Amino acid sequence: MTYFSVIIPVYNIEQYVCRCVDSVLQQNFTDYEVILVDDGSTDRSGILCDELAQSHPQIRVIHKENGGLSSARNAGVKQAKGEYIWFVDGDDWIEQGALDALYACARETDADLIKFGYIRVKNSAQWVCKSSVAPQVYTDLTALQEEAFYYGGRYVLSAWSHAYKRQFLQKNDLYFVSEREIGSEDYLFNLQALLCAPKVAVLENALYYYEQRMGSLTQRYKKELPRRYTQLYSHLRRYAKLQGKDRYMGKICAFYIWHLMRGTCIPNAYMQTADHTLKEGRREVRQMLKNPSVRRALKQMDRTRYSKKERLLIRCMQYKIEPAIYWLYVKKPAKRGKNK
Repeated sequence: MTYFSVIIPVYNIEQYVCRCVDSVLQQNFTDYEVILVDDGSTDRSGILCDELAQSHPQIRVIHKENGGLSSARNAGVKQAKGEYIWFVDGDDWIEQGALDALYACARETDADLIKFGYIRVKNSAQWVCKSSVAPQVYTDLTALQEEAFYYGGRYVLSAWSHAYKRQFLQKNDLYFVSEREIGSEDYLFNLQALLCAPKVAVLENALYYYEQRMGSLTQRYKKELPRRYTQLYSHLRRYAKLQGKDRYMGKICAFYIWHLMRGTCIPNAYMQTADHTLKEGRREVRQMLKNPSVRRALKQMDRTRYSKKERLLIRCMQYKIEPAIYWLYVKKPAKRGKNK
């Protein structure tokens, strides 16, 4: 059996895919396979994948119709033979010695998930981003779950920041739901994994280079965001019930309300663009607060981890006091900006 299956989805990234694959080929550890999933590329990406496979026997290529990132990853998992799976985005790359570090950890701990830090790259600058939880082996996942569910903004839930035991994914029916159906497919995948993983190892090492390319962080209004995040929440609730993890429902509701609704959907609604006005955004927030899923989650969420000021905002959401929310998100920051 191959030890690692490195699954690399590829879609129209002809200028990056060789860099990504080379970072794997240059590893000292050699017991791995690379699965390149060409997701219906319309540039030369698919041709480059075939050329790489012809030159390197450890590389296999899957060509498929375009179905999105989740579809590509799932296709790779079906073909994977490795004991552990690592999803690497084709426009990023991995650190020299990364597979050695993962192998040493896997052999020592037999962990179902291995979590590690990463290096954020923007232009010529780099920042090392370590995990927000202590590096150690966790068999009681309470600390990890609380960090992920209550403080999702600082607990990295990206698929590329973990290596997964393949049997663990199969046993727990873990696969990626299409990003065309839900928002942030990696959130759902890793929160589901944290609900049922017997053992997680956290490494201090930064093993992955995540590149923020010019324009990749440009803010734009996303009309479908509340619906897609509500779909994510519904999937997570369903999965928890199927796995007999109903006791985590308070955490799941907290993630939905605090991280997804408060942290992402409300700022998105208040965003002003050429085709989206503040008046429309205020109406959307009022509608959001009436959503049955939001109403139920506000009642069920665990609020114990939040400060008094944070709980006050949650109460404003619960009692649908949009003017107060509008003041906090729009008027107060604008006033602060004028005073600088």
